[in-house]
Order: sequence, then C-alpha cells, then structure tokens
Amino acid sequence: MSETVSLSLIGAQLHAIQAKQFSLRGGNELIRKELGRMAGPMVSRDTLSEVLNGLVDRIASFEALVEARLDGLAVQIGGLQSP
Repeated sequence: MSETVSLSLIGAQLHAIQAKQFSLRGGNELIRKELGRMAGPMVSRDTLSEVLNGLVDRIASFEALVEARLDGLAVQIGGLQSP
C-alpha cells in the first residue's frame, strides 16, 4: 500500500516560510534606510559594523528557519515512503 504526501502540509510550510520572508524583508528595508542615514561622515565604523552584523544575523536566522522547515518536511515525506 503506497501512501501519499500531503500537498496541504507542504503548502502550509511554504506559506509559513513566505510569511517570515516578507516580515524579514520589511525589517531589512528599515535597516537599509538606517544605514543610508548613518552613512554620513559623523558615523563611526563600529556603529556601521554593528548594524551590518545585525543584518547578517537576521539573514542567517532566516536561512536556519528555512533549512529546519525543509528538513522537517523531508523527514515527514521519508516516513511516508514504503521500505
């Protein structure tokens, strides 16, 4: 007996990833605007470095989220396959 993969499960996971991506996109837009504002001659390298590190951390966090969700889907799909 073969089992099927639930497309609604995959769709829900992809929708959750997309929602998180849109949220991060809005936050990243604010960061870019702040970087532009701070790019004047009165801003220290340390301050700019701190902002950039925050942006990199956000990107890494999103990447880890997507990887975890896809790994979870792979496990669920793998569990449905017959040996």
